[in-house]
Amino acid sequence: MVRKVLKMRRKVAKSPMNDTKKIAVIPTDGGGSAEQGAGNVDKIRDILFGSQIKNYEARFARLEDTLARETAELKDTMRSRFESVEGFFRKEAETLSGRLKAEKEERNEGLKSIARDLKSASDTLGKKILELDNKTAEEQSGLRQ
Repeated sequence: MVRKVLKMRRKVAKSPMNDTKKIAVIPTDGGGSAEQGAGNVDKIRDILFGSQIKNYEARFARLEDTLARETAELKDTMRSRFESVEGFFRKEAETLSGRLKAEKEERNEGLKSIARDLKSASDTLGKKILELDNKTAEEQSGLRQ
């Protein structure tokens, strides 16, 4: 890969449009260490693509900032919406709870009223049955005499 980059760099260095920049090409004989080769590749990459990399880095930095800002805005928006929905549900729950309590009390009062009516009807029926028993007993005793 280093050889390909070096060949490309030699072609660029020889082109007539690139007279302002002269770059020294360091041949590798295979005896250098891996660190030296990596350093050379980094230097070559910086020479070839330095300005483009800087532009990309600047773009990425702007994108990261924009993304972070928009993410923060989304978090705030979602938090406020969630709080509003939560408040709405609390109000609805309280309203429904109030209505439920009122309906329960109303039904309890209705049941108490029905229980009183049934008790009075039962008492009246009991009295009438007793009166009928007494009348029947009187009638039977009258018939026996």
